[in-house]
Amino acid sequence: MKNYVKVNHHLIKKETHDLLSKYYDLDDERGICTITYQIEKFTDFFDTTSAKRPILKYELKEALENVFLEIPKAYSFNFIMKINDYENYSIEEATDIFKENMRLIGLKNKRKSKNMKIFAITLLLIGILTLLIMIILNNTIFANSNNQITKDIVSEVLDIAAWVFIWESVTIYFIDKNEDKHKFLNAMKRINNIKFE
Repeated sequence: MKNYVKVNHHLIKKETHDLLSKYYDLDDERGICTITYQIEKFTDFFDTTSAKRPILKYELKEALENVFLEIPKAYSFNFIMKINDYENYSIEEATDIFKENMRLIGLKNKRKSKNMKIFAITLLLIGILTLLIMIILNNTIFANSNNQITKDIVSEVLDIAAWVFIWESVTIYFIDKNEDKHKFLNAMKRINNIKFE
């Protein structure tokens, strides 16, 4: 137990805990990591020029994602956004805009997941079609061919290509497609509180 720290019914390595506690405000008893973003102006946090309503800037999205990856899952998050100049937006509006942006990220992940599914199905169909072409060639054109070497090479190349398409589609459909979606959903579940000051 000397090498571990108890965090809200979880154990994390003491070395990891000590390093993270140098950078983040950790409440081990409640399992909460409080992260404070000090921002000068509202437009440092949100892009107000590219849409009807402010959108989280890419740098902040990336910073949030990195925090979710760095901090062990034993911790949930309290985010405190300290903005000195709200530039005609109220704290309530900023909170609502932030929450809407998190939902937008969720929609983007759903759309990306759907596109990955379509791409995976396309690859699967290409793989099956390649296998069918190989079978047809073997049973028609190459059936009476005297050139066995050409038949074997073409057959082997088509066979390998078909299985590469099929396995790639399986990887995308079952692994890659769900990775971002689960990462985002798990991150959202870990947000305990968001407060603008």
